[in-house]
Amino acid sequence: MRVFLPDKPGSLGSVASRIGAAGGDVTGIEILDRSDGLVLDEFMLDLADDEQFELVVGEVSKVAGTFVEDVRRLPRYMTDAKADVLDTAAVLVAQTSVEDLLSSLVTHGILTLGAKWAAVLRKPPSLPSQPSASESSGSPLASVGLCPSQSWLESFVRTGSGREPDGIVAVAELEAANLVLAIGRPGCPFRGREHKQLTSLARIADYHWRGLTGTWVWKMSGSRNNRNSA
Repeated sequence: MRVFLPDKPGSLGSVASRIGAAGGDVTGIEILDRSDGLVLDEFMLDLADDEQFELVVGEVSKVAGTFVEDVRRLPRYMTDAKADVLDTAAVLVAQTSVEDLLSSLVTHGILTLGAKWAAVLRKPPSLPSQPSASESSGSPLASVGLCPSQSWLESFVRTGSGREPDGIVAVAELEAANLVLAIGRPGCPFRGREHKQLTSLARIADYHWRGLTGTWVWKMSGSRNNRNSA
């Protein structure tokens, strides 16, 4: 459950007390974002049933200055955001081919970040014009879920703007591989912590891509040759 609350002493305690009064068990709390006198906290809760779920939301909404942004059910193995990112990182570095690396990135990326779809595509050239479908560079190299069209994704990456018809999109670049990872989900925006997690996963995948393709060896060899020639 994601809750906006005043960024001042006592607010978190008041929300936690309301959850406890409704019989909810708080198993974890993460700060997602903080700005303009508000903080967005994500509470991991263990609830008995739908009736208790409605009761908890109602109790939290009674706390002055709070607003429940989003509520989602998660499998029990997805209750520790930090552990989820580490688990995904371990999966990525264990892959032995570029194809498996990119497939794991989208598959485990949506689980880690609670997204509904993900795609890896080649980074399109930076052009001001809106691309047509015929100008697309082809299908994503890896994808999972119901992704937007390739031309829409490329336009979004180019301009950094636009909203997918049924949700919110976040992107991160794999710089060495010249690829982009895009993820999306309906309704709930990706917050500061999630953007950092997405960027970290893309960087890990990018680094491992260098090893799988030998790119890092070429760079090291080139730098040694340059020093010797000097």
